[in-house]
Amino acid sequence: MQTILACAVLALASSTVAMGALAESLSVDAFQIEIEDGWEHLIEPAPASDPNQGDSIRIHNPNGPGVLDIGSYASHGPVQPEVLRNLTNLPMTIPLTLQRWGDFSGYQHDYVKGVSFLRQWWLADDSVVIFVTYKCSVGMSEIETDAIDAMVRSLSAE
Repeated sequence: MQTILACAVLALASSTVAMGALAESLSVDAFQIEIEDGWEHLIEPAPASDPNQGDSIRIHNPNGPGVLDIGSYASHGPVQPEVLRNLTNLPMTIPLTLQRWGDFSGYQHDYVKGVSFLRQWWLADDSVVIFVTYKCSVGMSEIETDAIDAMVRSLSAE
C-alpha cells in the first residue's frame, strides 16, 4: 500500500513540475516574460512612427475574467525612480513603494474605475520602461491575482 501511495505522490509531483514547465517564454524587444500555462497572447507591432516604442502584448486566460496589457519604451538613458514615479501621473499624496518585479524596479498601484478593477505597474531596468495593466470586473479581481503577479515577476531584461 505504501508503494502505491509513494508512486501516486511521485506521479502527482512529476505532473505538477511538467505543468509548470509548459509556461511559454515570450521575448519581445528588450524584455522577456513567462506566460502562464493555458494563457494566450497577441503581439501588436509598434508603430513605425516612434522607434523608441516597443511592441504591445495582450495576454489573457480564455477561461478567465481579465486581460494583461504590456507595452515598452526605450529611453535615451537610465530611468531614475523619481522619473518613473512621475510617469505614474498619480498625485504624490498616493504612497507608492519602489519594488522589484523580476529584473525591473518600479511602482504598482491598484484601483477601481467604474465597474473595472485595474492593477498597473510602471517598471524600468536601465533605459527600458515597461508599462503593465491588468483589467477585469471589480468582483473578479482576486481570481487571477497570483497568475498575473507571477508573470510580472518573471520579467527579465534581454
